Amino acid sequence: MKKLLFLCLIPFSIIGQNISNLPNLIQKCDPSIIKIYTINSQNNPEKQGSGVIINADGTGITNFHVLAGAKKVIAYDLNGNKYDLNTILDYNEETDLIKFKLTTNKRLSYAKITNDAITKGSSVFAIGFPNGFSLDGESTVSTGIISGSRSINNIKFIQTTTPITHGSSGGGLFNVNGNLCGITSGTFAEDIKDRHANLNKVISSSYINDLSQNKNLSIIDFYNEIRNTNIYTQAFEFYDNANFNEAEELFIKHLKMFPDDAVAWFRLGNCYTQRCYHNIESRACLENAILCYKNAISLDSTYFYPYYQAAITSIYLEDQYQSEIYAKTAYNLQPKTSEGNYILGYYYNDVQDYNKSIFYFTNAINYTSSDFDKAKLHNLYLERAIAKSLLYTDFSADSDYRKCLELNPKNQNGLSNYGMFLYNRDDKKNACIIWNKLKQINPSYNIPGLGELRSNLSKVCK
Repeated sequence: MKKLLFLCLIPFSIIGQNISNLPNLIQKCDPSIIKIYTINSQNNPEKQGSGVIINADGTGITNFHVLAGAKKVIAYDLNGNKYDLNTILDYNEETDLIKFKLTTNKRLSYAKITNDAITKGSSVFAIGFPNGFSLDGESTVSTGIISGSRSINNIKFIQTTTPITHGSSGGGLFNVNGNLCGITSGTFAEDIKDRHANLNKVISSSYINDLSQNKNLSIIDFYNEIRNTNIYTQAFEFYDNANFNEAEELFIKHLKMFPDDAVAWFRLGNCYTQRCYHNIESRACLENAILCYKNAISLDSTYFYPYYQAAITSIYLEDQYQSEIYAKTAYNLQPKTSEGNYILGYYYNDVQDYNKSIFYFTNAINYTSSDFDKAKLHNLYLERAIAKSLLYTDFSADSDYRKCLELNPKNQNGLSNYGMFLYNRDDKKNACIIWNKLKQINPSYNIPGLGELRSNLSKVCK
């Protein structure tokens, strides 16, 4: 098993100096900060960061790593106005900066850039949006000092005591005059145990001037331009193609550079989960997955999917106590969504509380609205059918099995379970019809529950 550096949150004290007239400076700078979301193929937020508008026409700056791997991006300003981020003007992966332009016809508030040198001990403040995937909530301000500088590959970075939390990457660092002196990026820590406030990394605003090209790339063009060179984008390519071994290696490399990337921790956890369910070392592997999910959660407590996957993985690990905590937390984050209700239904099914399981699966079905959710609707009917068949002795589950197979006639688990449901209720003729359909789709499918006859339908269906 590969050695991972797992996140350990360490308390710190904020070192800072008083900045005179700070409330007025915040009021001046706050409107220039935006919240950025990358959107996945299911049209849900995948990754969140911050950005700084530097021109009234909607031109802005964020971290390169915030937009790497994205195929669709949207942004929100302080007042909740939504913008499409469709255009990449220039970028530099080494300085971790990217210049973009929002699609807008109105003039936006923007930050004034300063290239004046800032000395060690100078007071500064940062503004960003660290509040996760919730659209609600104001930006967050933190204060500190410049504690030093570091060079990495001949690029000079600012080190500050100003706290920079997950979601604030790409936000602004401002001097005592309210001018933009840097773009917040993350941490210098190479070892997780050293990740604390005094090692926060900022890219000097002087490097913004180097982004002088007008590439005018669409987000998809940008994705294609970096897909063969950027580690994070390559990791997602492998992940989307179910090549979890290759994706795992690349996510680990990415996290050595960006250990505060909650999405990467979540995806790494999924790599372990996907490849280890049926592996001889599955338990240790799944425990590694749980650690990855915990890291993602500790970085962003509003991130639904790590809780969701941790609940499922805990069930595989037979840890009902933790699975209940994760499932209920996931539900509380998204109580009016299909997936939020599904995870509680899944948990209650595992603990054999079938009345509650049916209740939450019913909610999940009723909350299904998006095309992505509808593509999974057949499995929701199957899950509810199984719960009903375990709770009731009558044919109450029959309609759900039929609905599952109506939506997806090739659902192999649906065919297997429906056949067993009919067989257990002495409807051998129709059970055999269903099982023979399954064997036509997948001749090697072993039907659970038939004991010694499990793979020999000719003995069952004479």
